[in-house]
Amino acid sequence: MSLTMLEEKTCSVFDIINSYNGITIEELIDNLNSKYADSFFFNAHVTLDDLIETNVLIGRLKIDNGCIFITERGKQYLNTLK
Repeated sequence: MSLTMLEEKTCSVFDIINSYNGITIEELIDNLNSKYADSFFFNAHVTLDDLIETNVLIGRLKIDNGCIFITERGKQYLNTLK
């Protein structure tokens, strides 16, 4: 299956969030920066804030006490992308 650029970014972010039991936005940014230091991962068209906000609104992610968690719906979506 061929993923769109947005799906690839979503999958990468969800993979990082899924590997933690809650991650702060700062930790997520640090992980993305170290993983994608040589590439231009986010830009003006697709920001990390937009990606997180959209997925919170549709129930794939949740934010609690400053930490981001992946929901069951998010895990199911991640599995469809892989």
